[in-house]
Amino acid sequence: MADESVSTRPIFASEETEYLVASRAPLSMVAVASLVLGLLSVLTTLSINLIVLAILAVAIGIGAYWQLSRQPGTRGRSLAMIGISLGIGFAIWGVANLYFRNTHLYQMAGQLSHHFLQQISQNQLLPAYELMQPEPARQVAGTSLEEHYERVEGPEKTSLQDYMNNPSVLDVKKHGAAANWQLVNGLRITPTHDQGLHIAVKMRDVSQPDSKTIDVTLNRTLKKTTDGDWTSSWMVVDLRP
Repeated sequence: MADESVSTRPIFASEETEYLVASRAPLSMVAVASLVLGLLSVLTTLSINLIVLAILAVAIGIGAYWQLSRQPGTRGRSLAMIGISLGIGFAIWGVANLYFRNTHLYQMAGQLSHHFLQQISQNQLLPAYELMQPEPARQVAGTSLEEHYERVEGPEKTSLQDYMNNPSVLDVKKHGAAANWQLVNGLRITPTHDQGLHIAVKMRDVSQPDSKTIDVTLNRTLKKTTDGDWTSSWMVVDLRP
């Protein structure tokens, strides 16, 4: 025993390490895909159109978990569960954001439609017509609208005449100064080619219980100011029974 060298003693560490590395269970790439899609689902909070990422994360995650439950030798069930949780969480967040945004836009459109219809009912047709023009084209405060529109010619005059003879405008005018136009509900919100929004709402004169509703469509655009802030401008683009 005294002559035994330390270097001749058996060494098992390297063989054990090789055995453990070789026997490590493989990782499911499907579960990894679910996790990646779950992380990308955060984009749903920016645009509801990307909710497809959350749906894929949940669908692939469920498929991966089901597959792994039948393959005990493969790792990744925890990743699949995380992908499913992220997909569901961000999908709910995105839908909630859309709901509250639309509710806010409908309320704003209702307030502006109320003002627009009240002016027509009170026979203030020209101030109401101004709200159907782009904001830069509207007359400055203090301008006599009667004098201004008496001088217009060409397409602008035709547009004014069409507005004055619009059956919906004439019908709103008949309600008189006692009218009280209120928002009934929002109808639809659609994007425009210039990155704005068309927002349609249904309005009714609550001062007359049997009055018919009228649909008002407004255009909302966002503009960036020189200070870097964003400001919105609204314009009435259509009204019909």
